[in-house]
Amino acid sequence: MREIFEIDIRNLSIHDEAKTTPMMGKEQYDSLKSNIEENGQIDPITIFRSKIIDGRHRFLALNELNSPTINCVKMPHNSSIEDIRRVIRSKETRRHETATQLAISALRHIMIAKDKTTQAEAAKIFAVHSKTIGFAKKILVDYKREDLLDILFDGGKINIGTSYKPFMSDSLKTIVNWLDDNKATSVENKIGMTARTELTEDENIIVNQFVRSVQKESKFVLDEIANRIYSLVKGEE
Repeated sequence: MREIFEIDIRNLSIHDEAKTTPMMGKEQYDSLKSNIEENGQIDPITIFRSKIIDGRHRFLALNELNSPTINCVKMPHNSSIEDIRRVIRSKETRRHETATQLAISALRHIMIAKDKTTQAEAAKIFAVHSKTIGFAKKILVDYKREDLLDILFDGGKINIGTSYKPFMSDSLKTIVNWLDDNKATSVENKIGMTARTELTEDENIIVNQFVRSVQKESKFVLDEIANRIYSLVKGEE
């Protein structure tokens, strides 16, 4: 039987390999958070040397709920990067990723591996066609449009039509063809999308940790913190 540990949540961060898989949708995440708030953490996360391999959404939810600890199981200290990847991919089989999401995962895997994994090898690992990875790479390298890949990776679609007659697509090939035809350079001007309105997972962690560190301070101190943050936002400091 695997041993479960209760550890300080502040000592953990998310492993880069875990970030190669898509985030939950907002509705699914809110449901998970509500369940944890009501029933506590039922499933432990998996970590390797204080890095989260599986369970980043449970980690984020517990952070937002101001839990000081989290339950986890630990991978052996001598686990290889391939062991870590196998665990991550085995967990991901419970989710239904599209070919587009798999291709972006594969591309990010190649980037993290720093040329130690070829495109063909990544295609086998992620069970996606090498050409599809190539389309993702073209969007990133040729067009410098990581923002589009972020949207697609999180399950969104890109409007390759117009604001009057939208046509939403999550096909990498279709989006590459559209970019080739239009030489688009601006998400807001060419694709009709607005700036992001939600924090990234890393930004959420920073905000939650900061709020937790000051929440017991006096109103006088909190007012001063608010004033200084306001000045920073306005560019006065």
